[in-house]
Amino acid sequence: MVDILRAYPPAVGWLRSQEEQEIGLPGYVVIELLDGEPNKESMNKMQRVLEPYLIHWPNAADCNRALSVFAQGKLSHNLSAFDALIAETGSGH
Repeated sequence: MVDILRAYPPAVGWLRSQEEQEIGLPGYVVIELLDGEPNKESMNKMQRVLEPYLIHWPNAADCNRALSVFAQGKLSHNLSAFDALIAETGSGH
């Protein structure tokens, strides 16, 4: 999503090729994007950009997988809890 927001051509091209598909984002991605906005105006703009996307939240199975992946990857790969939840939410969908 960051590459799309930065207008990185391969990411934008991929998104355009998906016009017939509904694109979803893990809710934690949306939270991270909004968390990066410094003021109300830019946050409102980001919310408008994200409005067309479905938001997917993890279910219990996703969270259990995220816990396992996080426990394995935190120390060895500096994996964040949000990144584990994002990845496993995507895997679940």
